[in-house]
Amino acid sequence: MKESSKQQSSRTRSKSINADTKINGKISIEEAKEALRRSGYILEHRVENLLRRREWYVATNSPYEDHQTLKSRELDVYATKVSEIGAFDTFTGMILAECVNNAQPLAFITKEDKSSIFFG
Repeated sequence: MKESSKQQSSRTRSKSINADTKINGKISIEEAKEALRRSGYILEHRVENLLRRREWYVATNSPYEDHQTLKSRELDVYATKVSEIGAFDTFTGMILAECVNNAQPLAFITKEDKSSIFFG
């Protein structure tokens, strides 16, 4: 059975796509993947999913005005959660995050937890 020219073209096109193939003649698939790995987008997506699983309200890519430059900017992750602590007390947590994929590792240094002083 002979393939139609349309089937041959489709088969040839799918065979010729590889990591070095340029998308619209500008960037290869591998270059696009590398750009995504370097960006903070994948980290932003992971942070959003993690917070949602822990029942936080999450908004991503929220616009805001930079009061110094008067330019529109974007906050990667805004998350908030209200938790009941006692019969009449609540705790409201808020996270404002800029997700950056640093090539160098980061270390977070914390202080001793003193929340038991205030919350029993």
